[in-house]
Amino acid sequence: WVVAMSQGGDVTISVHDSYAALNTAVESGELAGVCVRFGVEIVTLFGGALTRSDPGDLDIAVGFRRGDPSAPARGFLGVVNALVELVPGDHLDIMDLDRADPVAQMAALYGSRILYQASMTATTERQMAAFTMYHDTQFLRDLQTEALRR
Repeated sequence: WVVAMSQGGDVTISVHDSYAALNTAVESGELAGVCVRFGVEIVTLFGGALTRSDPGDLDIAVGFRRGDPSAPARGFLGVVNALVELVPGDHLDIMDLDRADPVAQMAALYGSRILYQASMTATTERQMAAFTMYHDTQFLRDLQTEALRR
């Protein structure tokens, strides 16, 4: 729960309130406008908001258009600030999909809800790349697990 100040007094904002505001931003096209402005290719919702009746936060992944050198320069922090303006409360947990490790990418791209994609193939292309990276680095996770057992 987050208590926000308003002219009428304190207002309590729950995760469910934030989720409703996020849905409104998706349906109204406001989220798409933010994504176009900042060069975002994909936005997903994943984690507890999709699997639990009482999630603690909203896990969101943001990936920028590849091959657009100005997209990252416009900034992850710019996108974060814009999302915070769209979604009230302090319930957003936003991940930079382009810098995330393979396990996090898999979590964000499989079993998630796509909130925005710049093209019809954006999700599929990112899923294939994430799966390949996850598979190719599995031996490293296995070595880590084995080292922890010692």
